[in-house]
Amino acid sequence: MTHAIEVKDLHKSFGSLDVLRGVSLTVDEGEVISVIGPSGSGKSTLARCIARLEDINAGEIYVYGHRMDSEKMSNAKESELIGMIFQQFNLFPHLNVLENVVMAQMKVRGRSRAEAEKYARELLDKVGLADKVDSMPAQLSGGQQQRVAIARALALDPKVMLFDEPTSALDPELVGDVLNVIADLARSGMTMLIITHEMLFAKEVSDRVLFMADGHIIEQGTPDDIFVHPSKERTRVFLQRVLSHYGAAAPAGEGE
Repeated sequence: MTHAIEVKDLHKSFGSLDVLRGVSLTVDEGEVISVIGPSGSGKSTLARCIARLEDINAGEIYVYGHRMDSEKMSNAKESELIGMIFQQFNLFPHLNVLENVVMAQMKVRGRSRAEAEKYARELLDKVGLADKVDSMPAQLSGGQQQRVAIARALALDPKVMLFDEPTSALDPELVGDVLNVIADLARSGMTMLIITHEMLFAKEVSDRVLFMADGHIIEQGTPDDIFVHPSKERTRVFLQRVLSHYGAAAPAGEGE
């Protein structure tokens, strides 16, 4: 069976800094995987490598059998395979909400304006922004801008969605609306890799959770495996520190 995402022995360095040190993983179609871990663990770099935003030093990356770390991959083909949401929203400030979602469809997918507008309105309704189609990005809250960015990515009908800390730039009261949109996508069967610091959300929405540290995947498993019964001391220490902020119980763990 062809995996939706397959990463084999991925290495990535920035100068003398080794950020990814032999990372391998698979994501199956329809699977939702959250990647957690401390800052500097390589989580965001992993997502950026999969999305071809960073050149890799060694290894192989496939999305639905297509070699992503290849110079032969066109930008148009990449957009058919992967949509990516960043910490920053990257909307076009001079275009209103509707045009932000329409433009890529016309340029990349070759859709007519009528087709693109119809689909854009459907997606903006889906993310709760049907009443904001004429607004400019500067008139929106950060959470609303992020939801427009999600609609824009979905408008190209990617097979896989990558989320790189999609709520880290948001005020706390705006996080929930964005997480609800992502949770709805998960329930719809969208294949997703989510880099997140929202531990309780990762526990709720994920089929599998990966814990990364120091450029390695330390362990992976079901949300209960990781959050309730982690097998590695490194995972347990991280979760004890993070979950204490939520007033959540510390993971039990079973020793190394």
